[in-house]
Amino acid sequence: MSAFFNCIGLTSVTMPNSVTTIDMGAFFECTGLTSITIPDSVTEIGTSTFSQCTGLTSITLPKHLYSIGTWAFGGCTALTSVTIPSGVTKIEEIAFKGCTGLTSITIQNPVPPFLEYGVFKNVNTKLIRLIVPKGSVNAYRSDSVWNEFQIVEDTVNYSTERDVLFNKGKTELIRYPEGKSGLYKIPNSVTFIGNRAFVGCVGLKNVTIPNSVTTIGEYAFYGCTGLRSLTVKNPIPPQIPRSAFEEVDTSRLPVGDVGVKSVNLFVPKGSIDAYRSAGVWNDFESIEEIPDTGVWIALGILSALVLFVAVFVVVKKSK
Repeated sequence: MSAFFNCIGLTSVTMPNSVTTIDMGAFFECTGLTSITIPDSVTEIGTSTFSQCTGLTSITLPKHLYSIGTWAFGGCTALTSVTIPSGVTKIEEIAFKGCTGLTSITIQNPVPPFLEYGVFKNVNTKLIRLIVPKGSVNAYRSDSVWNEFQIVEDTVNYSTERDVLFNKGKTELIRYPEGKSGLYKIPNSVTFIGNRAFVGCVGLKNVTIPNSVTTIGEYAFYGCTGLRSLTVKNPIPPQIPRSAFEEVDTSRLPVGDVGVKSVNLFVPKGSIDAYRSAGVWNDFESIEEIPDTGVWIALGILSALVLFVAVFVVVKKSK
């Protein structure tokens, strides 16, 4: 019980597969917690488990979960999206109370889970996108509680690729999984990077944005503190709001400033001036041309050839 109560310095947690239950108040008021990996072995999340974790931005619940306790995520004001697995049939009272940052909820159960009192109290459900299984939109719209959600769509309108959520035509990147890390190359079909698409992806190091992207949404890369390089292939700077890169480099002041000092921006040949004169893009302190891949390949081949000749000469002399 309350194993990490008020551990404000805790930023991420990975649990072993031996864990089956997260008890009451285990991570209560861990305000520095931004990401957590919950293994599929977990079947129960207890009362107030993650409540007041105000830094938590998104979470995918384990696929074998069946119980979400009272006030489990209450007061998680930075939480923007949540995926609720098909085994959950009931969500206890005020589980998501005060989660004012929620923009989308994905539910995998075609039968609407029973909601106890005030599950989404103090949350504007009219503005949240509710994504439900194919063929179950009417079931949710006719439910006496779930019908508070006015934007209800089924998965037929969406597509996924390596767990990344897109619209059906893959022209909009809606959400990148927070737990993923390393490099990501956005597909060439994408024209719009959605609002909060990469929020809280602290493990993301490098992103390549194709020539097709013309617009980047609000808070698209908010809190991506691990981001080190961004390659944009459009010679015309995409339209971008000031919030897109907030809190990327948290060492910058004032708080909320566009933090891109630590990120290297690579742009097409001949377009550096365009980016340096474009709003928000000119906040990047390092803007360079995308390296010519042909040159790098040629250098690689030349290096390999030199190494081969050197080895050949050494072997010949040894004989």
